[in-house]
Amino acid sequence: MLAQRTRKARLAAGMSMKEVAASLSVPVSTYRDWEYGRKILADKLSEIAKALSISLGGLIDRESDLSDLKRVENLLQEALKALQNFLSEKLKR
Repeated sequence: MLAQRTRKARLAAGMSMKEVAASLSVPVSTYRDWEYGRKILADKLSEIAKALSISLGGLIDRESDLSDLKRVENLLQEALKALQNFLSEKLKR
């Protein structure tokens, strides 16, 4: 799982969550959520890989992460539909 590989890479780099969060300019709680797999971090993957001094390919396992990416895609599609509906309702007024 992506979250587990992120944690493993952080530990291999000898960094604390606080250090990685600071290098990404995010709160420690946000980074912790990413590392524990509680929130989606797809838009930050390249930044995380850079902070941990590993390649993006080293962080991503195509086979096991495919389902995660599909979930992200579905969530983005749902968010887009909700935004379109919201804007449509606002424009009707």
